[in-house]
Amino acid sequence: MKNKTLLIPALTGVFLLLAGCYWGRTTDISGVPSQATAWKPLILKAEVSSISFVIKPKVLWSIKNAGTTNARIVDEIYLHALSPGTLVVTANVENYINMWDDFSKDFTITVFPAPEEIDALGTELISHNVNTNNNPVSFKINLNLEVHWENIKDMLIVADRYVDLDLTGSTGTQIPPLSNYDGIYLNNNKVLSVILPDSITSIGTHAFSHYKGLTNISMGNNVAAIGERAFFDCIGLSSINIPDSVTNIGDYAFYGCIGLGSIYIPDSVTNIGNHTFNSCSGLTSITIHDSVTSIGDSAFRGCSGLTSITIPDSVTSIGDSAFRECTGLTSVSIGNNVASIGSYAFNGCRNITSITIPNSVTSIGNSVFDGCSLLTAIDVEPGNTMYSSIDGVLYNETASVLIRYPIGKTLGDTNIPGSVTVIANGAFRNCRNLTGIILPESVTHIGNFAFNECISLTSIIIPDSVINIGDSAFRRCTVLDSVSIGNNVAIIEGSAFSECLGLISVTIPASVTSIGRYAFSECLYLTSVTFEGTLTETGFDDLAFPGYLRFRYFANSGGPGTYTRQIDSDRWSKD
Repeated sequence: MKNKTLLIPALTGVFLLLAGCYWGRTTDISGVPSQATAWKPLILKAEVSSISFVIKPKVLWSIKNAGTTNARIVDEIYLHALSPGTLVVTANVENYINMWDDFSKDFTITVFPAPEEIDALGTELISHNVNTNNNPVSFKINLNLEVHWENIKDMLIVADRYVDLDLTGSTGTQIPPLSNYDGIYLNNNKVLSVILPDSITSIGTHAFSHYKGLTNISMGNNVAAIGERAFFDCIGLSSINIPDSVTNIGDYAFYGCIGLGSIYIPDSVTNIGNHTFNSCSGLTSITIHDSVTSIGDSAFRGCSGLTSITIPDSVTSIGDSAFRECTGLTSVSIGNNVASIGSYAFNGCRNITSITIPNSVTSIGNSVFDGCSLLTAIDVEPGNTMYSSIDGVLYNETASVLIRYPIGKTLGDTNIPGSVTVIANGAFRNCRNLTGIILPESVTHIGNFAFNECISLTSIIIPDSVINIGDSAFRRCTVLDSVSIGNNVAIIEGSAFSECLGLISVTIPASVTSIGRYAFSECLYLTSVTFEGTLTETGFDDLAFPGYLRFRYFANSGGPGTYTRQIDSDRWSKD
């Protein structure tokens, strides 16, 4: 017992010694600057005295009273004051444990007017009371880009004010993104307009990205390149004059500029990049000169205000999704030298009624005209070596592949020419007016999504010539109640008849060797399935049918025959 009594104070002494070494109390703060200059960053630093010998406390700075100085703290240690006057800053010491109260101390700093070299950078720096009803302030900055973007810490600070940036006094050649630099604070939402000098030849990547308040920009006469995302998401930009000097417009350059009403692309531009005008929903007109040779992926995607587009003869390629979801388009003219039309190029252009493919086109991507609900005719100019058109339906040149049936055709029943051997992927997809179709004995393949969402189709006879039914070929044909599968079909791909709610019974011929996953899933009223042949376990997916049909098929006394179930039951029985 005696030894234990002596041990306790000894340990306590060690603890107190460690506490003094590592978490000591702050006793005073000194060495804080007492003077500053308007428009020049001041580094806030202090000397902290403490009984700690190892870990020094951290000082956190805050402004207690900015007075007339319009001051703010940037990056925790830089004090930026815009006007002469006095202000009070507080040094707050952060303790590492809650053993003692936090320590803080106030300091008064006098801000002197900006020296001549700073004044020379601009005029009307603070010429109005910016706090009066948030009225815009004329704010002119004549930056010397070559000098002051190299010396970051001498940059100007444009705080929470509505400003018009006039850079006509600049001598640099490129506009970088201002907000990326430590020495400048620019409230993107409050920059109303920008004037660039003729010395500028390049607007850099992200230069004005997310300047949501920007309504107008004057580029000068020598800009050659507009960088990627240069005006990304400038939702307030209502007009822009792209000078004739511009030769390159980067990807996403004007993405999301929903306020733009019209665009004139000068004849110096040869390429419209990917997503350049994507989601410019307010765009109602655009002029593309015959200097442009390519239109990039999603270049005008989502430009729902466009009603017509003329693609000049100089263009040779139209990228994937180039005009996708341009829901206002009613007229499209494709130039006579276009060779390729990318996948989804006009997908979702629901107001186009007809379109002509010139004889120069040699490649048309997937799902180009999906979602064009009013399209009644896809015509092909005579002389095209790859494509043809019969009654407004798009085929390959020999009419052996039916590529696309226009969604808006009102003819209820359709006859397919005897030359057709392949129904291409998505050929009749979403043809909601189609009630019936006769497939000729020449057809051997029905592609993926070929008749997907043909919600008026009530019956289909698949001829004996067909050997493959593609993935989702008849998926969501919700009123399809009669299906006859030909005697030479070998493969029924996944989801081929999924969600065919009208289907009550189906016969699987002996030729079938593979039934894919979900082939007849969610056919809620399918209560009778007849198998005319024998399937292997690897050729019969366990989720091909509702419930446990596969399990029952391979159970004792299973195999070929007719299987039935009650609606809403997972259990099948063999008749």
